[in-house]
Amino acid sequence: MSTERIELALAVLIDAEGQVALQRRRADSKVYAGRLSLFGGHMNAGEQPLVAANRELDEELSVTFEQTRLKPLLEDEFDAVAEYADPIKVHIFQGYFPETYTIGECDGAVERYSLQDALWRSDLVPTARAGLEQYIANKRGE
Repeated sequence: MSTERIELALAVLIDAEGQVALQRRRADSKVYAGRLSLFGGHMNAGEQPLVAANRELDEELSVTFEQTRLKPLLEDEFDAVAEYADPIKVHIFQGYFPETYTIGECDGAVERYSLQDALWRSDLVPTARAGLEQYIANKRGE
């Protein structure tokens, strides 16, 4: 096992009705096949987390920072996630899911759920659960 840290930039995206938009990963995905995850992905070497999150959302949904208005939500570390044997560092942002988007290099389909319904899903990946729990905690504190 290598000790190189994998870093991900992900986004909790909430639509105009207050529902969270999640990605249903394809059945043939290398990681978390068929499960619900946040949009986003791997950061490039030297890339800043917000830049990576915006790049990923542009690649996956053809949306811009002006549409999503991402802001930091959570930074966390995971010892191992699914098929990854290496430690994972996750940067999660929150933002708005725009009314218009185009599926690009997305690893699956878009599904929307109420925040509570999403948390009850047994097919929600751990990074998505952590991001949604933090988002809800922040909302309660407002």
